[in-house]
Amino acid sequence: MCTASFGAGCGHSTIALDAGVVLPAGARAPDPLMDVTGSVSGGRDPLPVEGARYVLSNLTTTVTEMMAAAARPWAARHAKKRRAGWQMTIDLVDAQAELRAGLLQAEIEIRATLLSRDGLVALGQSQRHCTVTGVDSHDPPAVVYRCLEQLARDLAGWLETTHP
Repeated sequence: MCTASFGAGCGHSTIALDAGVVLPAGARAPDPLMDVTGSVSGGRDPLPVEGARYVLSNLTTTVTEMMAAAARPWAARHAKKRRAGWQMTIDLVDAQAELRAGLLQAEIEIRATLLSRDGLVALGQSQRHCTVTGVDSHDPPAVVYRCLEQLARDLAGWLETTHP
């Protein structure tokens, strides 16, 4: 029996997540109106997959890029209302993944905090959660991407209720 820490030996491989797989071309370009930064605040990156012989890396960057792409249309529509733009932090609050009976389940929770760049005025905060289960075929990240797409839609909806 192997006693190494998860992902540090024992034949575990690393699968890197990449927002470019699901985002349209150009969606990852920096947005001059919205600075989006990500951090791990309780979640895990790389994300161990219980019951599997792999871990999923680059989760924080992938989450951040997908949430930035989701925020871009809102920022563009409200550009004239706040010319200095916005700053959004995306905290990875929780992340879990499990492979059981050929099904991969991913649970991800984020907290988004929106600030104005002029004076760093707090404009809002929201916590979002997703759980997605799918068949772990030859593309385990697909389940995680579906979860992140759900979070991105939820974040975009929350922004629509937020005063710029």
